[in-house]
Amino acid sequence: MAGNNVYVQGSYVDIHDNEVVNLSIDKAGAVKVGENKKTDVSIDEDSDMPEDLATQMATKYWNRLKKAGFTDENHQLCPGVSRKQAMYIALSFAEKLDLQSKWKPFEQLWKKNNLAQEKYNMNESGIMPLRHKEIDKIFSD
Repeated sequence: MAGNNVYVQGSYVDIHDNEVVNLSIDKAGAVKVGENKKTDVSIDEDSDMPEDLATQMATKYWNRLKKAGFTDENHQLCPGVSRKQAMYIALSFAEKLDLQSKWKPFEQLWKKNNLAQEKYNMNESGIMPLRHKEIDKIFSD
């Protein structure tokens, strides 16, 4: 233990970015993943982050979404992200994480209801959300 941080014995290798990532838990209960401030995702136990979206696997997608300007450091949608884009991000995320409940965690986190309706509308119209190819790239491995 050094200062206010307790370090996990060992680390894991992020196979997508091919780098070793360290984990730490501070006295306040915040879990920090990694050391690079540009790519850190911190999940505070007092946050509204649903448990299904606070996994190590989810961390790499949160980092990519933040880097692309879709979400901020609190995992909230950035201004200008449409409901259709939010639905597409949630759907892609849920498929990658194999979530049983596709919409509920994202509706809870982003305070947006009826994201499934957006999928229905997209399927009916055949019109994909703006930047859908960029979103696809974020969730490709």
